[in-house]
Amino acid sequence: MKRFITYLFCYEDGAKSKNIGFIRTDIRNNLCRMEIHIQNLGRFQGKAKAFLLAKEEKSEGVELGQIVMTQGRGDGAFSFSTKNLMESSYDFGNVRGVGIRFGNQYYAASFWEDTSEEVFLNGKFTIWGKEQGKDEMKAAACEMLPKEILHEKMMESSRPEGITEEAKKEGRPQESQKEEKLQEPKKEENPQEQKEPNKKSGNVRRIDMNGIRTLPKKNWYLCNNSFLLHGFYNYHYLIVKEKECEGRKRQYLGVPGYYARQERIMAMMFGFPEFEAEKETEPVEEGTFGYWLCPLSM
Repeated sequence: MKRFITYLFCYEDGAKSKNIGFIRTDIRNNLCRMEIHIQNLGRFQGKAKAFLLAKEEKSEGVELGQIVMTQGRGDGAFSFSTKNLMESSYDFGNVRGVGIRFGNQYYAASFWEDTSEEVFLNGKFTIWGKEQGKDEMKAAACEMLPKEILHEKMMESSRPEGITEEAKKEGRPQESQKEEKLQEPKKEENPQEQKEPNKKSGNVRRIDMNGIRTLPKKNWYLCNNSFLLHGFYNYHYLIVKEKECEGRKRQYLGVPGYYARQERIMAMMFGFPEFEAEKETEPVEEGTFGYWLCPLSM
């Protein structure tokens, strides 16, 4: 079982520029699940094509699928076998990163292995299958979830399968971030049943995605927050918590998850700077279950 996160950067004439999101990859039992979260791409709208970049002599890209972009934002979730990717001759071990083409306007890439190949840095790699006369990639094993139907598909997702080990380094991971192995859970459990909000606290209530619309209108933008979507995708619920801050009561929206330094970086990037353990007496350390909190605007 392996899980790792890499950051997604725009490339201009082969040179890395701004960060526009991240890619989360989970591999278990020869099945790879990959989530791609994109933001800060101006007002770009349309369909972007994602490719797995193979590190063989031909430097080819195996088409993974499409991501629907709206106002510079887009989210895609893909599931595929690690063997014979999209019916190609490549296995996941041959892949060094992901490249994304946004029509003729932008190119972005995320690498988990160092590369200096210009075709991968400028997006001019050959697409696998095209030269064999295959105009359409056979991607039946790949499920693409555009933002418009992401919420519907979330309810069909499996639960998280483990807890990440302690990250070896503090601070922001580099683009070529190494894989992290997951610890095997002690026993199978349903996070939704096992990890409910602390019932001793009368100021906590559970909500679903539709519940965000019951909050003050200033907070409705959180429906499109990639970090929140990922948390709900795994646990199927959120919380609204009231607590005292600087002598006055304030409400927070909470996303369930396990504390990890790497996860903390992602949470801060998307506006969830605080973490609170589910059990108030439990110290916050690697592997602690709790909630990433975002202060609500009233």
